[in-house]
This record gives sequence, C-alpha cells and structure tokens, in this order.
Amino acid sequence: MTNTIALEVTHVDHSFGSHRVLRDVSVELEFGAVTAITGPNGAGKSTLLEILAGVLTPLAGQVTAVRPAALVVQRTTTPDLLPLTAFDVVSMGTWASRALRTSSLRRLERRRALSGALPRVGLAHRADRSFPALSGGQRQRVLLAQAIVRNASILLLDEPTTGLDANSREQTRAILAEEAARGAAVAVVTHDTEAIEVAVVTVRLVEGVWVQLDQVHPARGCTSGAAPAARGSQAQRAECALAARSSDPACPRESGLPRKSRSGVPRGRRSAAWR
Repeated sequence: MTNTIALEVTHVDHSFGSHRVLRDVSVELEFGAVTAITGPNGAGKSTLLEILAGVLTPLAGQVTAVRPAALVVQRTTTPDLLPLTAFDVVSMGTWASRALRTSSLRRLERRRALSGALPRVGLAHRADRSFPALSGGQRQRVLLAQAIVRNASILLLDEPTTGLDANSREQTRAILAEEAARGAAVAVVTHDTEAIEVAVVTVRLVEGVWVQLDQVHPARGCTSGAAPAARGSQAQRAECALAARSSDPACPRESGLPRKSRSGVPRGRRSAAWR
C-alpha cells in the first residue's frame, strides 16, 4: 500500500452457508476521502463494511489496514433496563485507547473530546438520558458520537442516516466531510443520494460483485463557493466534493471501471496533484 491508502481489501470472497455474498471484491480507502459504498439491498455492502472493520474474516482474499478502524453499526434494539446513559455510550469510544487513560494530559484530552462529541451530533441536551429511552435516530447519532470521540484514522459507517430527519441527515453528512478533511479515511454504506454526492469516491456493488467506481476530480478545481482545490489538499477535496452536489461542471466524476494498482485493487485515474 502507498502512504495515502488507509485500508484495502484485495480479491475478497465471502459466503453465508451456500449463499455467496461477495465475489472477488477489491477496494481501497484513502486518507482524507469519503468513500460511499452503494448498491441494491442484498448486494453485500454491509458484509464488505464488516470485513473492512475486521468484524468478519473473508473466506478468501486479503485485508490490509495501517491502523484500527472505528465502526458505526446500524441502530439496534437495546434492553429497556440497560443502565447506560447517552454519555456512557459515547465514553465507550475511549476505552480502546490506553493513551487517553494514562497521563493527566491525556485524561484532559479525553474530557475535552467527550464534552464535544454529543454537541457535535446535536444531542448535548440528551447526555444524561437513558440510552434505551432515546429514539432510534437519536441512538444512531449517539453511536456516531462514540466513533467521533475515538478520533480514529479510519471511520466506517453502516447507513448512518437511516431513520434521521432532514436536518440530522445534513448534519451527519457534514460530520463525515469534516472527518475526511482532518485526514481520516471515511467509508459509508448508504442509499442516501446526497451522501453519495458528497463522497469523493463511490463504489457500487451488485449481487456481491464490484461493478463501478466513480471519482470526483478536485485537482481540476471547483466553484460554487468552494475553494479551488490546488494540489488537492484534504480540506479542499472535501469542499470540492460538497460543491459537486450542485452538479458543478468543474468537479466532474470519472465513471466506469477504473484502472487497477499493481496489487489489483481498483483505483480511479489519480494524478500526482491528488496526493
């Protein structure tokens, strides 16, 4: 992998019993980019995301990650008597990081991260609310805050806007762009058209087969109020992707089957300016 690639899967196959879910799928996630994983129901999107996260082991193929990933699952049912508040659930995001639990300086950073996570998803007023008592959409946003507080280099989300109202969906899309702008590799399984349009890269699966990759070209510059993406910095790439939502002709997408790297992993037609 190059130093721009955070995580890649190469020639991955997976099955559940006799049902083959993924067939020879290869995908790269880049630092500083939002990748949308799309396709019809049953295409294998969530399975691919769980393989990327290390939750599932593929039956064939290879997964290579430079750092651990934070996974945000689809909202799930929880026991009514689960003795956890929204703040407790967010705090769990820091458990994996020993560094945040050691020195007094790190503990101060942990408190700061925790104090900012719920306000960022619009739930500061629900910090002390029982997690099971929250609505499905609110739980989804709490789980997003849990991932944010980890400050992870790789962020994987499974349909994070499902069940959210329009304002919350827009807020979530903005958070994904902000996480990419700080340098994280972000991958999101989604049917949300606007979330797909914000993505720098779109991977489409059909019946477990990788069939298409679309890629925004911020190196060519963009308008609609976004800063020109000279040399393709991380923040400019995210801004250009946002500008592409307005069908900005200066931020075109390159569609169809892309070239492959030496490892066989699909790549768009990247120029040196992207890096």
